[in-house]
Amino acid sequence: MKIDLFNVGNSQYKALDYFTERLAEALERKGVEANIQPLNTGDPAGVINRVINDRPDVTLAFNGLLPDPKGRFLCDMINIPHIAWTVDSPAWFLPLKESPLSWATCIDRSYLDFFHGVGYDRTAFITQACDIKLFDREPEEKVFDVTMLASCIDIEDIEETWEKEASPEMQRALNHAVDISLRDPKVSFWQAFSEAIGIHRADQDVDFEIIIRRLRELELYVTGKERLDFLKHMTSIPIDVFGDRPEGKSWSYYLKGMEHIKIHPPVTYDEHLDVIAKSRITLNNIAKMREGGSERAFHAFALNTLSMSTEGAYMREFYKDEESILFNRWGSWQKDQEKLKKALSDDAYRTRLIEAGREITRKHHTWDNRAEELIPFVKKITHTR
Repeated sequence: MKIDLFNVGNSQYKALDYFTERLAEALERKGVEANIQPLNTGDPAGVINRVINDRPDVTLAFNGLLPDPKGRFLCDMINIPHIAWTVDSPAWFLPLKESPLSWATCIDRSYLDFFHGVGYDRTAFITQACDIKLFDREPEEKVFDVTMLASCIDIEDIEETWEKEASPEMQRALNHAVDISLRDPKVSFWQAFSEAIGIHRADQDVDFEIIIRRLRELELYVTGKERLDFLKHMTSIPIDVFGDRPEGKSWSYYLKGMEHIKIHPPVTYDEHLDVIAKSRITLNNIAKMREGGSERAFHAFALNTLSMSTEGAYMREFYKDEESILFNRWGSWQKDQEKLKKALSDDAYRTRLIEAGREITRKHHTWDNRAEELIPFVKKITHTR
């Protein structure tokens, strides 16, 4: 089996570059010939010619190769199937269904239902992972109590957009969907939106493109609000937040005057792993994804750090609250704060949770696990040609 992985090279913090390299390494360990093809060399024609001459079974790119402005897909032009390994919600990848050679993986199981609902079933569920080599890294001195590594989302800007552009019915539906998304650990944001627009009849005489735009905004809003609300309520916990930017409304704007929080600029992906390794606890607030796993939680355990993660159905299948992870739930501020206090003050307790979480993560959530899940999907693609 041969897979060519496109490295687009334009992702924030170089996260997709990192994922591409780790997946390629894992595939090689599983006996797959995996070649990384960089697309940011200034010679896209040369890259395409190399792929044509290489004749892989499939190509793959994190977040995929979408069509050009004329609607043309590279996979159709070179007649080689392409897998879009999507790490964002399916609302951003609807054009994929237009190409018979475009396939997709989703990091959240519920996203499969979304794709199927719009008539796109060339999909599979494969969630995020961590590098197995991180488990061999020597434990580092812990210099941070609690860290969050995340971009700040300007929720005020999104609120202003909704006030200006959305009908009263749509505004009520969006606010209702936000509430469901944050409170119910069993419901994805897009499912909450679908339910809410039906209740409030907000889709009457609204173009599908506008509904998708509102859905994308909802995804960002839920993510931003969850992070901000959590940070503001953990008033007795020292938290170092990485990801502040000088332009726009960033962490320094939204968290101004919060004495328990220390704000830092963004870090590269390799630096972010160093920060996690030097943390006692790292936060993973991701209410938008209830049926999948986040690489931040997996990285934490691999690097001998405890993860506090948003409660979700998928993570509950593997980890147990206060035994192998700390789960947080929006609105349970006092309870979450007490969990953090206990884990920070009791080294033996924290170590016990980390060791249990490491064992689960090593067994189920490495890139080697994901490579094993990807291989039968590639076989399915090649057998359907």
